[in-house]
Amino acid sequence: MPGRIARISLICAYEPCSKPFEVLPSAFKRGARYHSQQCVLLALKERSLATLVDRFWAKVYKGAPAECWIWQGTTVGKGYGALYVFERGRQIGAHIVSWYLHHGEWPEANLHVLHNCPNGMDRPDCVNPSHLWLGTHTDNVHDMHAKGRSIFQKDPERATAGLRHWGQEHHIRPEISGNRNGTHTHPESVLRGEKHPNSKLTDTQWAELFTLWNTGQWTKSALARRFDISKVRVGQKIREHQAEPIP
Repeated sequence: MPGRIARISLICAYEPCSKPFEVLPSAFKRGARYHSQQCVLLALKERSLATLVDRFWAKVYKGAPAECWIWQGTTVGKGYGALYVFERGRQIGAHIVSWYLHHGEWPEANLHVLHNCPNGMDRPDCVNPSHLWLGTHTDNVHDMHAKGRSIFQKDPERATAGLRHWGQEHHIRPEISGNRNGTHTHPESVLRGEKHPNSKLTDTQWAELFTLWNTGQWTKSALARRFDISKVRVGQKIREHQAEPIP
């Protein structure tokens, strides 16, 4: 009768747990390092938070404690900062992320993170935690009126005419499509090739792949295995390469 397979003794890699446990050699080869699924989830959350902290503050210009701390990254809407949060699977306002990092929890669904910058000059790109507070939608509207930011206070003629009709008569938005799109006006800002964070191969490796393909002795499947990428990606890059004009 075959003997029992010897197990490998480990200590849970999630430090707050650190419980001893045993796994089969096959599980160890697959990377088993945690005592339970709960430890896996907690470790991933810790790692995600640490990454989020570094990514967030790398995009913030900090002034004095009482001054506005200005977001230097992506902005949306009326100038509000935005950051993709992997834990939530979507883009979230930078001021909301700042609130989360400072308080350790996300605002409840019925609450908004509002600004209270000095002298009533609320900056949408400010992420100083001391300038942020939680409020309901009603609180937000009252705050807007108290600071004179309602459209009926700032531009009553436009409000009376109706926003849609006013927009048709007054073309104030800049063109952002066609040749005036940012990818055309600032092509250097578009990360391509090995500069893209998700690129698996360097420019040198792609050049080697194209050279091997041109010999006629390599199939797309063989190239995919050699460079550890998908066959679909190989075909896509080869088509792009063949479509490039010869200098």
